[in-house]
Amino acid sequence: MSYSHSLMTMSFHTGTTDPVWLAEWVPQSEQAYIGTLVGILIFSILTRALTAARYYVTAIHALQARRRDATVTPFKFEGHSSAEAGTSDGDLIIPNPLALPRVPKFSWRVDLLRSLFVLLQTFLGYLLMLVVMTLNVGYFFAVLLGVFVGEVVFGRYHFIVQNEDDHFH
Repeated sequence: MSYSHSLMTMSFHTGTTDPVWLAEWVPQSEQAYIGTLVGILIFSILTRALTAARYYVTAIHALQARRRDATVTPFKFEGHSSAEAGTSDGDLIIPNPLALPRVPKFSWRVDLLRSLFVLLQTFLGYLLMLVVMTLNVGYFFAVLLGVFVGEVVFGRYHFIVQNEDDHFH
């Protein structure tokens, strides 16, 4: 059985004429290659900005849900005086430390927006993966540098949302 060799190398290389996403986007000069690297860098930074925006929007929606659901139902303490109950009107608030976290109600606005964020993050992540799969060293380091710079600038937004899964790069 004979195999024909493809033109694409299967090792990292330093060529400057690798296409990016489209057959029409092929740098033909050194300046075009540098411009492509800058474009990939900016695109990669923007993917981290999108992650930060998703965290921020998620935190806003969680805060709104907590405010909306912040009604505390007091337990009426009967059979003892108000002084024994520890409150002035006889109400005793009993916390439930073993309660599971409450899943918010379905909301078209909130859930659709969250799903669109995840869809866009996944799409952009796959586009960056395709850039890396060209095995062009310059493209590869442009993606890595963009993720690094984006994380330095936008990474702190991760901490405004608790237990959030972040696997989009």
